[in-house]
Amino acid sequence: MNARQKAKYYKRKYEELAKMPLPKVTVTNYKIDTLRFQRLYPEALIVKGEENKLTDIITKDLANELASQMGKYVTVTANFEPHINHYRIVGEIRVVCNTPN
Repeated sequence: MNARQKAKYYKRKYEELAKMPLPKVTVTNYKIDTLRFQRLYPEALIVKGEENKLTDIITKDLANELASQMGKYVTVTANFEPHINHYRIVGEIRVVCNTPN
């Protein structure tokens, strides 16, 4: 294929693409609430060689604080299952995902 034939070929391809409709793009906006944790720890708590204890303390504080803020996002339902004589408790927390449902 020489240069003139290539030019005609690519011109035809360009014209075909120019006539095609543009794809529709849908934008999905998500409502995102942020639960934040902030606390000050005294320097005396940070002892050399005992970083594991500090990590445990921070992890527990973080979990407790976020759990206290999560009350308005948690849905709990209770159903009695008579055939096993137990209550089934279901807790649900809705989170934002990368893909819509």
